[in-house]
Amino acid sequence: MTARSALPASPRTHRGKACLALLASGLLVVSACSSDSPIELPGSGPETTVEGAPEPEPEPAPEPEPAPEPEPEPEPAPEPEPEPEPAPEPEPEPDDGEDSDNTLWIVLLIALAGALLTAVLVAAAGRSRRQAAAAPAGVTPQSELIAGARWVHDQGTMQVLRTIDPSLLLQTWPPIASRMIELEARAEAIASTTRSEPAAQAYRRVGVMITTLRAALDQDVALRTDAEQAQRLELVQASARTVELRRIDLASALQDPALGNT
Repeated sequence: MTARSALPASPRTHRGKACLALLASGLLVVSACSSDSPIELPGSGPETTVEGAPEPEPEPAPEPEPAPEPEPEPEPAPEPEPEPEPAPEPEPEPDDGEDSDNTLWIVLLIALAGALLTAVLVAAAGRSRRQAAAAPAGVTPQSELIAGARWVHDQGTMQVLRTIDPSLLLQTWPPIASRMIELEARAEAIASTTRSEPAAQAYRRVGVMITTLRAALDQDVALRTDAEQAQRLELVQASARTVELRRIDLASALQDPALGNT
């Protein structure tokens, strides 16, 4: 270290520094006066406000929150108004013209129905006459009796004799027996109304032969449908011979020439 730097500062130097500090303070005061804001001096205490500056406005107090509005009470439901009673319908005035028209229509419908019924009856009568005219010539109660008796001789009796199965025989015989009974009654009725005595005896004999043949067939069916009696062959053969004899008697009765006379 040199001897110059170690020397203490002179009084002139201290006076120069004080002048500089005083000049700076003056400049600060001048600039503060030219502005409206307060100036803080170095080394001063609490902040001071320069005169003439407007004071800050106080902050407004917060407005209180509005109280909640009370809920409205529900209005009572309106009472239903009573329905007005329906006005009575006016009674229709009598119209003589409509009644007359209705009566006329009823009369016409009745007349039309009567005409239609008459037409149906006439058509039915005409159809009956045409059917009678179309019937084969010579068909009489006597000829129907002879035809039925021949069917019994040729087909009915043989159908019973040829049926072997007992259960089937019990189904076959009843309708044939019913037809034979009907022919017996018809023969008696014809014999009672025939004016010729020989013819009456001939028709009555046909009825009797049908009756005896039916009795023989009935006995034969009862024998062959009985499990124990059907095993006796001699009884079955004897019954079949009896049926054949009665069948021959019926054929003989049908050959009587008096059957064509009434």
